Amino acid sequence: MRLFLLFFLLSLATYARGSVEQRQTTIEGATVSALVDPDRWNQKLIIIAHGYVPEDSPLVDALEESDPDLAPFLEAGWMVASTSYRRNGIIVRDAITDLELLYDWLVEEYGNPSITILHGGSMGGMVVTLIAEQDQTRFDGALGAGAALQIREQKNPLDLTHHPRIPLLFLSNRSEIDGPANYQQKAQKLGTQVALWRVDRDGHVNINPKERYEANSALEQWIAGREIEFNRDCTIEMSPQNSNTQLVDQSLQVPVKEVDKTYGNLRLDLVKSDLEAIDAKLGDTITITYQSQTYACLIGTTYGDVEVGKWVLFQTADGYYLLSRNFANAADSLGIDEGETLQLSLPER
Repeated sequence: MRLFLLFFLLSLATYARGSVEQRQTTIEGATVSALVDPDRWNQKLIIIAHGYVPEDSPLVDALEESDPDLAPFLEAGWMVASTSYRRNGIIVRDAITDLELLYDWLVEEYGNPSITILHGGSMGGMVVTLIAEQDQTRFDGALGAGAALQIREQKNPLDLTHHPRIPLLFLSNRSEIDGPANYQQKAQKLGTQVALWRVDRDGHVNINPKERYEANSALEQWIAGREIEFNRDCTIEMSPQNSNTQLVDQSLQVPVKEVDKTYGNLRLDLVKSDLEAIDAKLGDTITITYQSQTYACLIGTTYGDVEVGKWVLFQTADGYYLLSRNFANAADSLGIDEGETLQLSLPER
């Protein structure tokens, strides 16, 4: 254990949040953390490989107990862990190493899990796919959500073999399913099964907690040797009817539910019926007002509907709306924080 501490320069902190414990440390420059209820741990582990973060952004591990994507797993007794990676930007080889080091640290701290499933979104989907193609002693299966299979590092890039050695399931929105579908076809020609589950919704990794949990459950069954559906529509609609948005003089006073601390996107306490109350619909341009600032914003379906730096508002898989600046930080641009209120309105016609 002493050698392990010296090798990884371990600096450990433990935070109790109710019955769920968050343990953090630093390994090879990467911040890693794990969430688990030690008294209820079912010996099952999910390790998250995050997506692209701009090189000039702070190096942070974004794992939070409040993340709705994690709630079903924590409630079921899973441990969930993640790493910031040792650097930002396009990172593949080092990301693979950092995920392996994270697993090794967890084994030292908690013992061997009975099953370990990788979850990777966007660039992280490419990372877990490459891991799945390697001979494995650590990981039992991989879930690639919105996997960006075109990602390549400039120096010494890793190429896909289309021959995973462990169960691999892609969970993809309809607007970005072509890459995973092409991978599945090439794998089948090599005699290897890959699962491809479609979410009938536009967007990038626009997947809700129920869809993610169901896909993970299928992977768990596959790992256990049971039959699963390799191609299916797993869309589960979530349509909240109520929010805390207030209609005042044909303008919406909208609370900010959450600020994404990595990308600065704003999760709003806003539902479709709120926009309908001011006759705003998909494709319209609305006005964002916060304090003395005013911006034009498109009601779209995903980030890429607008040019870099422009504002877009779109409905996410949980039925609420996300306010974003494409490849920019919306929270920093407005100077707004969680719990504060902004205004949305239609321009005068």
